[in-house]
Parts: sequence; structure tokens; C-alpha cells
Amino acid sequence: MAKVDTKEGLKGSFDGLVASINAKGKGGLTREIPLSQIRADPQQPRRVFDSEPLEHLIQSVRQKGILSPLWLRPDDFDEDDGPRYLLIAGERRYRAAQAAGLSTVPARIFEDLDELQTLELSLIENLQRQDLNPLEEVEGLLHLLASRLDQELASLPNFLEAQRKTPDETVVAALELFFSQYAKTTWQSFVVHKLPVLRLPLELLNAMRVGRLNFNQAKELNRQLKSLEPAVRTQILSDLEAGIVQPSDLGSRLADALADAKELGVRSSDPSFKSVKRRLSKVLTPHNFQKLDEIKRKKVDGLLEQLKKLLEG
Repeated sequence: MAKVDTKEGLKGSFDGLVASINAKGKGGLTREIPLSQIRADPQQPRRVFDSEPLEHLIQSVRQKGILSPLWLRPDDFDEDDGPRYLLIAGERRYRAAQAAGLSTVPARIFEDLDELQTLELSLIENLQRQDLNPLEEVEGLLHLLASRLDQELASLPNFLEAQRKTPDETVVAALELFFSQYAKTTWQSFVVHKLPVLRLPLELLNAMRVGRLNFNQAKELNRQLKSLEPAVRTQILSDLEAGIVQPSDLGSRLADALADAKELGVRSSDPSFKSVKRRLSKVLTPHNFQKLDEIKRKKVDGLLEQLKKLLEG
């Protein structure tokens, strides 16, 4: 079987969709639109924008302006500001224009796009990027596949797993066509090797979505967390989600937790010990400690010293 050039396939699909829209008279001419009238799409598949490349683009925009028009569709109408537009494609240019202090940007207005066409344009444009991380790739492909198969997004991973085990010829044909056009792998390989990224804890996925962890960091962190008690694991993930612990501090935090687990014998079968430890871990957290004033902190120190003497006999 000949190897498919995924990038060319994506470009062809993107151009094909645009041509179809133009044929229906929905693609308008390029004109200048005030930035104040444009809003980013909350369903934008891409959530993280690397600061260094974005800064380069900002400098370019300051010097040369926006060279390639943004793609918009009518959103609503404001009595004071006039028409409003929803961004379909070009969010990096949109952000760069804001940072560069531009008041207007060149934009192409696509009239009467339905939700599906808007989503597909945004997704295909996003999937053409070279710097997709594994989570963005999986979520982008799933969104696009859900729209093509008319499947609920939430149930699609289980649907794909079921097709791998008990394939339906019609569905498999559709999957093979889709993945030959949009992905760098077969649909079976996608299910086995890429889809499992969604099994990472939600806190790690959220950290990846906002750029605080990359995929390899999240995978390694998850591996280490599995060796800890559920209560300790939950506390570390909660602190990461709340920003109490930074990714750069996770190594020492995990080392301390693993050392404590070894020293205290968390694998002990004594239910009383586990109960006490669980109660302490829920109360004695960085978040709670930071709320204490100096007097209360000294009291905590005193109580811990008493507990130490009691335990050591």
C-alpha cells in the first residue's frame, strides 16, 4: 500500500472544503475588520500557544502587519459596535495582532456557515500544524471524526475500541478513508498507541492542555504516582491542578512522598494505621498550611512535636 502524505491529504481536504463553501457563495472578499469586533472560538481545538514562536510572530506583525487574512463568520450584532465575528482560523495571528496593538486586521468573512463546517475548517487547519502535541492530535482527530461519523464525542473512544475487537465492514471502510486523509497512522494503531493518552488522570490532561506539562512528563509522572497510596496521589494531583505545586517541584515532591511511603510502611495491612494516615494527609496540606498565621503555625509545630514523641515512645 502506498504511503499517504498526511500533510498533503489535510491540505487537500482543507482546500476541498473551502472550495465547496466558495461554490455555495459563502466565502466573501477580504476586508479590514476591527479587532474589537472579533472573538476567539471557545471551541478552538488548540489551547496552548508556545510563547517563543508567538513572540516572533508578534515582532513580524509589528513590522509587516498581518500578511494572511483571518477567517471569520458572522456571530451577532452589537448596537454600539456593529457586527461581531467568530474566529474560524488564524488564532495565532489574532493573538499577535492584539499583542502588537493593531486596531484592525484583514479578514475573510464566510457567510452562513453551519456549526459543522465551522468546526471542520478549524480542526483541519489546526491539524496541519507541525507542532501538535499528542493530546492535541488525539482530541483534534476525535472531534473531526465525530463530526464525520455523526457520533457523540464522549462515546467515540469506546466505539473505536469496539470496532477494533468486533469490526463492522462499513464503519472500518469509513475509518480507513478518514485516517488515510487526516492522520499519520492507521486507525487501529491510533486506538492502540495514541488513544490511551486520554486515560491519564484529568489533572495531568488539564496541565498538558495549558502547557504546564508535556506528554512525556505527564506519562512519567503518572507512572510514579501509581506507586503511591490513592490519598497521596489525589493530593499531589489536586495541588498540581490548583497551582500549589509547580511542575518543576514535582520531582522533589514525589521523592518525598515515595520516601514517606517506604518509611511509614504504607503497604501495612493495619487498617487503623491507614485510616490515621489518610486523615492526616487530607488535613495537613500545603493549601491549608498557607492559610495559617504565624501563631497557628507554631501551634501546629507544637502538636507535631507531641505526636512525634508519642509515636516514638
